[in-house]
Amino acid sequence: MTIADPIEAGLRGGWNVIDASRAERDLALDADVVIAGSGAGGGTAAEILARAGLRVVLLEEGPLRSSRDFRMQEREAYPDLYQESASRKTADKAINILQGRCVGGGTTVNWTSSFRTPPATLSFWEREYGLREFSTEAMTPWFERMEARLSIAPWTVAPNANNAVLARGASNLGMVTTAIRRNVKGCWNLGYCGMGCPTNAKQSMLVTTIPSALDRGAMLVTREGHVYTRHSISFHAPDSELHGVLSRQREIEDLERQVAAGQLRELVLWIHQVDFVGLRATHVGGLCVGVCHEWDVVRRAENDAHAGEIDAGVPVLI
Repeated sequence: MTIADPIEAGLRGGWNVIDASRAERDLALDADVVIAGSGAGGGTAAEILARAGLRVVLLEEGPLRSSRDFRMQEREAYPDLYQESASRKTADKAINILQGRCVGGGTTVNWTSSFRTPPATLSFWEREYGLREFSTEAMTPWFERMEARLSIAPWTVAPNANNAVLARGASNLGMVTTAIRRNVKGCWNLGYCGMGCPTNAKQSMLVTTIPSALDRGAMLVTREGHVYTRHSISFHAPDSELHGVLSRQREIEDLERQVAAGQLRELVLWIHQVDFVGLRATHVGGLCVGVCHEWDVVRRAENDAHAGEIDAGVPVLI
């Protein structure tokens, strides 16, 4: 069976993609908008702005990969697609952070769990930070729009043994569970979502919004592997000049007038006029991290005969 590869097709068709690791000289690029990061926020912004006719440049620290590169091998996927080979941790080393470092960002390597920001979280943002524009009522049409764009829908296939034991353990504790909706089309249920989808069933930014933006003339500046360069890339906008440097320190200096959706470290841009390494952005979407206390649930179900099984199938469903 032949699997269509939108990345390969787009590159053959003339997409404007620059591999900064191969730069042999300084580059000067024209842009109306420069977006730092190509994940859920950056990829979505790129498509919307390119559709509006703006000249968009999308910056990504990691490499451009496609389904032909996703061979379901941890030794290949972790160093190639993740920050710090999937070993990045919180400052106290208590929690591992599986953060993407590739075109598509976390959406290329996540497990397809797709749920709306909980009302309690939106209420907290409104109460603590005054973000009234992010109320449940205000966000509902935007959630619906992205759910349609990314084919987010209920998953009707029965959970694998790992998820089934989680559901049974929760039931024993009197907790109600449900299946998490997923952003997939024609999923083969292989269970290797975290290493890139080899069938392009996962509706990540890599196969949805980014190809759409590139088809409309957006430019993608990416970097192959862990190669660094001291050559600079300057961005010229109608009303200002933007300068960027892809360096060994991975700095991006003096960027202004941009819609930016970045990542958790050097390209993080928080809400409301926050400066970070010379970057300034306004009204950048927030980050919601949910922690589920699965361990206690699984521990109480550890006597179940299937608790130790490692099955194929959706990694996180319940």
